[in-house]
Amino acid sequence: MNTINSVKGLGVVLLFLILSFGSSRTASSQAQFGIVGGANFAALTDIQANNQAISFDNATAFHAGIFVDLQLGPLNLRPAAYYLNAGALFEGSSVFQNDNFDLAYVTIPVDVVINFGVGPIQPYLFVGPEIRIFTPGDIPTEIEEGIQDFVFNGTAGLGLKFQAPGLGVTLYPQLRYSFGISSYTNSSYQFEGVSVEANDANVRMWLLSLGIGF
Repeated sequence: MNTINSVKGLGVVLLFLILSFGSSRTASSQAQFGIVGGANFAALTDIQANNQAISFDNATAFHAGIFVDLQLGPLNLRPAAYYLNAGALFEGSSVFQNDNFDLAYVTIPVDVVINFGVGPIQPYLFVGPEIRIFTPGDIPTEIEEGIQDFVFNGTAGLGLKFQAPGLGVTLYPQLRYSFGISSYTNSSYQFEGVSVEANDANVRMWLLSLGIGF
């Protein structure tokens, strides 16, 4: 299962790079590539375990990847691909004992960006879809089998775009909110002998990022 998911993730990232390269050729100088990284703060929605509601602690972790910013008239299209460590999302319940493990994903957001102003510092808003591809690691087998391979999310946020004085790069500090559209787990599964019911369960996440465009 790990190999299948890794191949899926690699395939999507390669497709992203091919499409971005093709778009940049058609957009010429209006395309800008960059890197992005930062911290993320996430929480799982409540689930049912042994017929009782279970809540979890918030998790803090990180993300890092690449993006391309395409100018399309008054709007920008900004697809990205990055590795997302979602953190120890299962920590904090009174039911599970072996909960100190991180969930990780390859994440592909595609943002539609609305820019404001024409000065040296340009604020912007963005909204768009996002797909996350589960990348199994050192986690319990029961959890690995209960996690969906693909998760579909919606995202929205705001940021600033400005030139870094004397560095020749463009900076993109931004704040993103990601919310689940599809469930992150199967509707039911077993973990540590506990029957888990997780209909429509998802991950709610804030991401604080800094992008650097070249």
